[in-house]
Amino acid sequence: MKQNLNIFFYKLLLRVKKKFYFNSIKIWSHKNLNSSKFIISFDFETQRDIEIIEKLTNKLKKINILPYYAIPGELIEKNSEILKSLGPKITYINHGYKVHTKFCRKKKKNFSSFSYLKKSTKIINEDIKKGDLVIKKVLKQQSRIFRTPHFGEFCEKEKMNLIYKILSNLNYKYSLSTTPIFSLINKPIYVVNKITEIPCNAYIDNPKQVIDSWSLHIKAITTKNLIDELNRYYNIMLKNNMILNIYFDPSDIIHIEDFFFIVSKFSKYQIKHLGS
Repeated sequence: MKQNLNIFFYKLLLRVKKKFYFNSIKIWSHKNLNSSKFIISFDFETQRDIEIIEKLTNKLKKINILPYYAIPGELIEKNSEILKSLGPKITYINHGYKVHTKFCRKKKKNFSSFSYLKKSTKIINEDIKKGDLVIKKVLKQQSRIFRTPHFGEFCEKEKMNLIYKILSNLNYKYSLSTTPIFSLINKPIYVVNKITEIPCNAYIDNPKQVIDSWSLHIKAITTKNLIDELNRYYNIMLKNNMILNIYFDPSDIIHIEDFFFIVSKFSKYQIKHLGS
């Protein structure tokens, strides 16, 4: 109840003082970081994303960005050979086991096929543990990072406390599962039950909008808006310590050359071995 009131309060505050979000992140980063930190990850929701994983991996390699890939266990099992062929320099994020998104080629839209909402503790626990096991067995890697399916819909304290308990029992270290407002409610980097949570960042002048590629789908943001915002963060990081955590769906950005150009600039700030 208290957290819901906090969410309501900060949403109301951000309507009146849009710069409050950025100023809070900036002050915290200045006090707590010895250098700027950059995290970028990619959510492979459907087979459509897997079809371009080699192309994406090669693009990231050329710009010196270490790939962080969140892939449901079912997709890992289905595409084990191609994933193993990518080599060891991929950090895999446990994204649960069940495929949670279906792509309708006729309508060219993604649809939810599985969600943690209204699911029992047992089902959620099994999905996380199976996702972890697949990464171990198929990819021979011990994942230490988790992201909930359908980013942002499972952020409330009581829900995330369940997630953190499960992750802690699996000896995980990080979760990348919460929206920007939790940087205000808590901190830009905070710890719960031995799990370090790092909320995603928002647009500086539009703090209720996550920096992602889903916003391009719903036309809340244009490609130019996205590139301009990344440039803006980069210029800030040249002068100030700053945390920037962003994620994208591969199919949405693979053909945007300006995206890879601006992301290449952040290479010197990337946390290369988060979770290792």
